[in-house]
Amino acid sequence: LKAGASYVPLDKAWPSDRLAFVLRESSAGVVLSHSDVVDDLPAFGAVLLVIDEEASRIARQPISAPLLDVTGNDLAYVMFTSGSTGEPKGVCVPHRGVTRLVSSSFISFAASDVWLHAAPVAFDAS
Repeated sequence: LKAGASYVPLDKAWPSDRLAFVLRESSAGVVLSHSDVVDDLPAFGAVLLVIDEEASRIARQPISAPLLDVTGNDLAYVMFTSGSTGEPKGVCVPHRGVTRLVSSSFISFAASDVWLHAAPVAFDAS
């Protein structure tokens, strides 16, 4: 998001066929993974970045935000439905949808808060 890209969350518990479907349907250009699950990814035509193997290179990148013109209407992420009524469908979520969650009275975050993360990363509110 910081670089102006959007993302599609993948759950390592998903079957290989679902992972392949989501990667294909989303036309993912880059896949971020971790070395302990990279061998479970299906073959795909995207650039693979194994974040724990690239940690030192990533750490050398600037922490400041790049100068980009990202608006609330720009795509933040794509969630895929379960497909329980047929083929899974991608649902596009713009930045304004995320901003509403973290800047409204829906939930408040403070630096001193501690959160238990009990939902899979591929769940929308995660």
